[in-house]
Amino acid sequence: LTIWAPSKAHCRSGYFRHSVCVFGVEDFAWVSSTPKLMANKMMPEFDYGIVDCVHELLFNRTYLGQDDHPLNLTLYDNQPYVQYHKNRLNPSPEYRLDCSYGFSHESLLRYQDSSQKKLRIHYD
Repeated sequence: LTIWAPSKAHCRSGYFRHSVCVFGVEDFAWVSSTPKLMANKMMPEFDYGIVDCVHELLFNRTYLGQDDHPLNLTLYDNQPYVQYHKNRLNPSPEYRLDCSYGFSHESLLRYQDSSQKKLRIHYD
């Protein structure tokens, strides 16, 4: 979960670092209701309250069974890096990693620079 500038609609703290919203305690209601597993970015030196609240939220969901927003495991199971590591632990000769996540091979444009070769990637 990342909120990029200038989207202040979801960044209630109004604080951005490197164009990424730094969540504050004002954002906790929204962060706690999202189905995402992680939230980027929280900084204790900016607002320790959000760090403490998210810590308690994760503890309660993990150890006390407070399952107010069930985790969609299918979302994570289908990620290429998860599939790769599952196969790495239990190798299968039929497994083929699909490396076209987010772009097609046709969208890779190669061009010659005067000093060196560069690869420019255009995402579809």
